[in-house]
Amino acid sequence: MDSSLIPPDFDAIADSYGVLAEQFQRVGNLPAIDSGQNVIEEVRRLGAQVQEGRREQREMLGRIETALQGLSRDSTVSNRNVVLRSENSVVSHVDTPLRALWSYETGSMIRRFPRTVGVLRQLPETALDRLLGELRCDIEGTVDEKRRRLMLACGVVSQAV
Repeated sequence: MDSSLIPPDFDAIADSYGVLAEQFQRVGNLPAIDSGQNVIEEVRRLGAQVQEGRREQREMLGRIETALQGLSRDSTVSNRNVVLRSENSVVSHVDTPLRALWSYETGSMIRRFPRTVGVLRQLPETALDRLLGELRCDIEGTVDEKRRRLMLACGVVSQAV
């Protein structure tokens, strides 16, 4: 594998800083002209810098892990919703049941999802905004535009009159 594609091992980097700090602390054991006071102060300063670097790396690693978990959740939600939208694409009557979609916000099935297109058509604007938000769809526009957008987001593309 091309070494330029291998991601850094942050734990190994953090451990290396620990080894460096330990070895710098031992520098104080060397004889020095002024009783090693300058060396000791420098070692302490370097040790503090190493500890700060380790703390920053652990924080960065935590942020990276959180971001990766979010991407994984979004991918799972997208994959589930593709299938559900496909199933909803055959809905053609107002009383045919809709398959509930999954929320990008929570990673779980959307609560209080409209059971049918007929119910969806009657939703108040606040409910439309909530559902569109959970699907990460635009919430701007008139109530009719929002209803149309939600129907498309659900996979409903045609309706019998």
